Amino acid sequence: MILFIGVFFYVLYYFIHKSRKPELFYSRNGLWGDGVLIPKTFKRRWQPPFFFSNPHSQILLYDGKFLSSPEIKYERVFLDSHDSGLVGVDILEKPECNNNYEKIILVLPGITGKSPDPYIKRIVRQAHDRNYLAAVITYRGYAGLKVSEKSRRLSMCTYTDLELVLQYLEEKFGSNKTNIIAFSYGSIMTRLLLSKPVPVVKPGWYPQTALLNSCPFDITTNNFITFEKIGYLGLIYNYLLTKRMKKTYITLNLATPDSLECVKILRHLDDKFLAPAWGYEGYKDFYRAASSFKKDVANIKIPVIVLNSRDDPLVHPKATPGEWFAESKFVMLARAFSGGHCAFIPFGWNWKRYSTYFEDVVDQYLEEGYIDELVQKAEIFN
Repeated sequence: MILFIGVFFYVLYYFIHKSRKPELFYSRNGLWGDGVLIPKTFKRRWQPPFFFSNPHSQILLYDGKFLSSPEIKYERVFLDSHDSGLVGVDILEKPECNNNYEKIILVLPGITGKSPDPYIKRIVRQAHDRNYLAAVITYRGYAGLKVSEKSRRLSMCTYTDLELVLQYLEEKFGSNKTNIIAFSYGSIMTRLLLSKPVPVVKPGWYPQTALLNSCPFDITTNNFITFEKIGYLGLIYNYLLTKRMKKTYITLNLATPDSLECVKILRHLDDKFLAPAWGYEGYKDFYRAASSFKKDVANIKIPVIVLNSRDDPLVHPKATPGEWFAESKFVMLARAFSGGHCAFIPFGWNWKRYSTYFEDVVDQYLEEGYIDELVQKAEIFN
């Protein structure tokens, strides 16, 4: 009887709550105010398949073991950062464009992501099919990139690596061309870069626009609500990520098994190793530096679309309050009612002719003329 009641209320919740249009947060006096450039995808209802509506199912099915993806062969370029860190850029060119691209799409994966991952290759293929130059950052310490004795592992605050890649793309392919699509950890670095003060005349490497998937803004709040709350499944993800990160530290000779013995969760790892390596006193100082708040959102001066999900087990709505976007002329937050972390998987997600909800947004973002319209309209408000 109890099971029947539970199933009944979940079905009711699914059809009433999970089939709604995403909530949109933006300034009525800014770029998005008249609604013309808001992606059409946000104006329709979105709900995942009933049996995959749980956010943890969404994340599981978005994993590389279940997600189909195209075959892609990149050309890798290695860049040396200011502190001897090695950063990779995987590039997919289109020979028929003769090295002359009107736009560049730079993709930033999540914390453990890399260019061969299916969810990244699917985005790269979308850009490639639209005649964009597609590039993917490979973070320092990942996918075979070693960390020298003088260097450090990637941190949330390492947007200087992002600057380095953007400057390379400008030097190689031209100015005022690059646009960013970022996931989770990559979206944190992107918003940090964009919220820093820039000259009125932006440098040629500076991104034109950005599309961010599953982006927390207040890292401290997000950590204690999702990652460390007893009884919340985010704690399980915390244990799994911590285990994976500990292996990475040992592989890169940044720590020994004995020194990692007391590390049980990501905050311990950040507090003992990552924060001091980047000059922060501890995790509090580090998380504060990696966070963006209302005034930081207002500092962003290029068109930015953020897509989060209310049921994301890793990014809590309280870490990205909707009211922070009410005074931003350039940033719009779309908060769907379901989709998990980065996934947004529909029925038939693994059939080649189907795309995820986020990929539908990407598809409109890459439509001919859309980015130019965003850039041109943004000039009115700058």
